[in-house]
Amino acid sequence: MTGKGNNETMKATTLLFFLSLLIASCGEEPTTEREPSPTLAFKDSLDTFLQQPAVPEDVVFINVNVIPMTTETVLTGQDVFISNGSIESISATGVATTNGYEEIDGTGKYLIPGLADMHTHPVVSADLPSDLFLFLANGVTTLRVMWGFDGHVSTRDQINAGDLVGPKMYVASAGFDGANRTWPGAINTASVEDVKSQIDQFSNKNYDFIKVYSGITADEYEELVDYAWSKGIPPIGHIPGAVDASDALSKHHSISHLGKWRSSLLPDNELFALTAQSTTYICPTLTVINRIQSQQESYKDQWYDLVSPAARGFYNQTENTMLQDNSWYLTISGVLGDLHDAGAKIIAGTDQGIRLIMPGASLHEELRYYVFSGMTNYEALQTATTNPAQFLENDAAGSVTVGGEADLVLLNSNPLDNIGSLSNIAGVMSKGDFMSKEEIDQVLSWIRGYYGR
Repeated sequence: MTGKGNNETMKATTLLFFLSLLIASCGEEPTTEREPSPTLAFKDSLDTFLQQPAVPEDVVFINVNVIPMTTETVLTGQDVFISNGSIESISATGVATTNGYEEIDGTGKYLIPGLADMHTHPVVSADLPSDLFLFLANGVTTLRVMWGFDGHVSTRDQINAGDLVGPKMYVASAGFDGANRTWPGAINTASVEDVKSQIDQFSNKNYDFIKVYSGITADEYEELVDYAWSKGIPPIGHIPGAVDASDALSKHHSISHLGKWRSSLLPDNELFALTAQSTTYICPTLTVINRIQSQQESYKDQWYDLVSPAARGFYNQTENTMLQDNSWYLTISGVLGDLHDAGAKIIAGTDQGIRLIMPGASLHEELRYYVFSGMTNYEALQTATTNPAQFLENDAAGSVTVGGEADLVLLNSNPLDNIGSLSNIAGVMSKGDFMSKEEIDQVLSWIRGYYGR
């Protein structure tokens, strides 16, 4: 598919997405799909689970293989002690007493940091079970929401307070798109004064980032990035059409998608080198550009039955906007390989929320594409663990180390041998609270029952 045709497809896709997201995030009744009424038993079970206060446990993983992600190694036969939501100590099995700790047998299993998806569009609604649990079920313990509404901020705060089960969330504003906004919900600006006023509002509401979108003018862009940085709310997102990629590299905190890389005024090799030298992180989102119409049924795996009516209805609407072939994906995969070889800072992101890109499971897919692009399994894992932690300036995240946050994934096989092992989950720990695969499956069965599926 040509670049022009792909842009038109993306516009159609995104229009449908923001209409659906705006409705759902405002808490109105979704109209895209009718679901049977849930049984009271399923509703009660879910409400009790999702809204229970988070209570970090004193837990020890016994005789587990640790992949610390501070270096490419496996520490075999370790006891990992968790207390008060953090990693208290790590020692060879049997060295330290386990009295007072709940023991989890890690024999033959692998412990890695929780994963981060740094480009998501989750629907949140007070009236439905949270799609956010599906991220946790797949070991994704951190999200960056890339087109946020006030409902996302309030959900983020509920999770942080321990009042709702879900991954840690960082929320960006809706996209700043200039005077003639492309999508419903975009931030309409017609002057630099408008830009500053809108940024003030998002800053006052404690959004984490300002999202740059494609239609903002060059003058407004310059004001946006300067003022956003001065307010401590970094600019992230698209490279506007009026701005060259080389210029954005000195101003964005992170750039999503790779479509403009080879339309830059600079030659490829110079642009890749400049990217590596900059402090800007790149979020490739290869999953969204490998959604091929001829394969759409294969994308409807078991997770499709678990998403909310709003998300599921939207997926139904956007099936026909998927790409005709994967030629663009192959091109962008090569761009990612070149950027990685040059030393660019990569953070994993899927563009979850459109084109049958499911919560959580899609990140496993994204990392497989990174390996296809030339990364080792360890380097691909870095893009979803240590690199996001560095981007978020959170030294306690992204690794299995003493003092680190107890956001962890227990796997049945080694992802350094096969990146597909990320889908072979034995359990997930979020904020020190461990859920075994059996417990995760129980909650997923409640969700299916709630939706009558």
